[in-house]
Amino acid sequence: MRFSFQYTAITCDADLDSTRLRVKQGLRTFEISIHEIAHIYFHLMPPGDFNELIVSRKNAAGKVKNFRFYSNANDPGLLSLTEELVKLKPGADLRGMDRKEAFAHMKAVDTARYALFAVPIIVSLVVACMLSPMLIHGLDKGSSNLSAEDLVAGKMPESRNVNLKGIALSDGMKETTTRKGTKTVRMFFPVVTTDWKEGDPVHILVETGDLTDDQLNAVLASPEFKGVLRNVFWEGPSSKQLKFFQENYNTRFAEKVYLVELGQPSDLFMFLIVMGISVVMLVGVTIYMKKKMAA
Repeated sequence: MRFSFQYTAITCDADLDSTRLRVKQGLRTFEISIHEIAHIYFHLMPPGDFNELIVSRKNAAGKVKNFRFYSNANDPGLLSLTEELVKLKPGADLRGMDRKEAFAHMKAVDTARYALFAVPIIVSLVVACMLSPMLIHGLDKGSSNLSAEDLVAGKMPESRNVNLKGIALSDGMKETTTRKGTKTVRMFFPVVTTDWKEGDPVHILVETGDLTDDQLNAVLASPEFKGVLRNVFWEGPSSKQLKFFQENYNTRFAEKVYLVELGQPSDLFMFLIVMGISVVMLVGVTIYMKKKMAA
């Protein structure tokens, strides 16, 4: 007999005869001898999105191994396979037991219960890693004077809160926004050393916040740019921004391009806000899922 069932977007196939069960689930294929099957347990996994079939095999040496197969809750294929499997091994059927008793009988790990606590922790760590540049900048309370010459030479400041000295080029990438009738401009422009010549590589891009035209003109005329050096991990100008300058101004960039964001962004505040919202949402989902499992 042949069975087919869906698990998320994956199609799983199973072949069953009087001697063996063969299941192809994703990239893996499992084969189980019917006479070695010790236990069979089918249940709807909390919170009710997936079915799980656990087949416990005990070989001649007495070694027990549990095989787990999954399907979407509304797919009858895995249940049909279970019913035919039970006909071949009626004494192995544990479906009359509750979850806790059946898992203890099979010495199987309740993955749904572990996932209930592991997933929020893992997701929180992933979010924290993604936001780690914000945390590093937020904890940086120092300040450094930095010349374009030093940065081009690879001399890193003690603090990423910098007062950058250099010459702004007039070529820029502008993003214009209008809110409540007020037009503001966010601009990216190169800053170069005093001895820079046309055709030399550009090492530094400066990003402004949303500024009025007058504020932007004042920034471009200034020999100093106070802001944050964005060079933590993956930080820096995007490929889209570099491509804009290359296509519109024939700008030649150095292998390493630094980004300086003007102003004093509230990195620590934003880190705490985003992490706080993430943790609250994950705790809420965990509590909800725990209640569903207990129901």
